[in-house]
Amino acid sequence: MKDQRKKLVVFCNGRSGSHLLGSYLNQHPELHFDFEKFGNVVKDQYTNNLPYYFSKYLPAQYLKWRMVKAGKSGYGLSFHLYMYEHTRFRIRDFHDHGFKIIRLNRDNALEQMLSHKVAFASKNWHRTKLSSVDEGSAKISLDITKALVSLKHFQKMHEQLDDELAPFPHLRLSYGRDLESADCHQETMNRVFNYLGLDPITLEASQFSKVYKKPYSELVDNYDEFIQEAKKEGLLQEV
Repeated sequence: MKDQRKKLVVFCNGRSGSHLLGSYLNQHPELHFDFEKFGNVVKDQYTNNLPYYFSKYLPAQYLKWRMVKAGKSGYGLSFHLYMYEHTRFRIRDFHDHGFKIIRLNRDNALEQMLSHKVAFASKNWHRTKLSSVDEGSAKISLDITKALVSLKHFQKMHEQLDDELAPFPHLRLSYGRDLESADCHQETMNRVFNYLGLDPITLEASQFSKVYKKPYSELVDNYDEFIQEAKKEGLLQEV
C-alpha cells in the first residue's frame, strides 16, 4: 500500500534559518517537523548508538519509524550536506521515497560564515522566547586565515547545494528574502503550505528569533580587516 503521508525535506546548510522555518511548519495541525533528526542522532552515537546505526545503515526504515512515531499525516525534517557522512540516504533517495524538497539557503555566504563563528564562540546557536542572550558575550575577533577558509567553505556549499538539487523539482527559499523579516513570514509559509498541498493557516509568532540584533560589523572586532583580506582573495566584491 502506498504511503499517503505528505513528506518534505528541507535541504540546507547551517545558519540558514531551518529552525525558524521548522517552527512554522510545526504549527500546522497535519504536520510534524523533526528538525535535524539525522544530525541529532550523531551526537548520541556513543551513548545511545542504536538510533545512530539504524539511521546510518537503514535510513528508509528509520524514517518510517520516525513518521509512525510522529502520528501525523505529514512529516518533514531538515537535512544538511554534512549529514552525508552519517547516512546512506542522498537527495535522490528522498525524492524516490516521495519527499517534496525545499532548498533553503542563506544567499549571503559572508553573513552565514560570521553567524557560525559568533554562535560557536558564544555557544548561543538559537534564541527562543524562553532564553536570554547577552549581546556582549558575542564579541569576537576572527582568525583571518581560518575565517577566509570558512568563507570559501560556505561559498562551496552554496554551489554544491545547487548542483545536488538541479535534477529534482524543488521550492527555493532564501533566508534573506523569505525569513529574515517577520513581515514576510505569513506569505512565505503560504507558499510552502501550497507547495506541500496543505491548507494555509494563520501563523502565530515563532518561538525562534534572530540570536543577535547587532550587525556583524559591531560583533566582530576585526571586521573591516577581514573584509579587506576577503576582497584581496577575490571572495567578496561588494558588502
